[in-house]
Amino acid sequence: MLVSEMNGIRPVDAGRQDCHDLHSWGPGVRQCYIIHYIISGKGTFTCGKKTYTLTAGQSFLICPEQVVQYAPDENEPWEYVWVDFVGEQCRQILARSVLNPQQPAAPPLRQERLLPYFERLCQMELYRRNSQEAVGVLLALLGVYQDLAEPQREERKKEDPRIMERWL
Repeated sequence: MLVSEMNGIRPVDAGRQDCHDLHSWGPGVRQCYIIHYIISGKGTFTCGKKTYTLTAGQSFLICPEQVVQYAPDENEPWEYVWVDFVGEQCRQILARSVLNPQQPAAPPLRQERLLPYFERLCQMELYRRNSQEAVGVLLALLGVYQDLAEPQREERKKEDPRIMERWL
């Protein structure tokens, strides 16, 4: 059995974009999940009716069939890396992440935690082949986002003791 079959997730493409030319996208709808990680600069991301102003170190998530738009700041345009992925397990994996459909913008995270995974995926030329190694790198990246959500879940449990009752 292949790793991608076990996890129901597969990277489609990855890349890096320097937006000094003010490259923007949308409004529109994508057909896959996309995570962007901002390396430098700043910009805005609109998902539905909510707009987020984002800066270096932050990430944002695009989910399939959501109307989104994103654009760099004119004075300090962002540079970001991104990965597209698909699969039947995506929603469940992201639900336990600091970056999820209900919270599509993550707080700033250190580059050394995330950037190596994005850079590795960019080097793999995903669109040319179906790589099980790439699935592993994507799962490791998503694991970092899940690990970062753990303190938030613990904090919510402290705030509402009924949450623990629901788990039991």
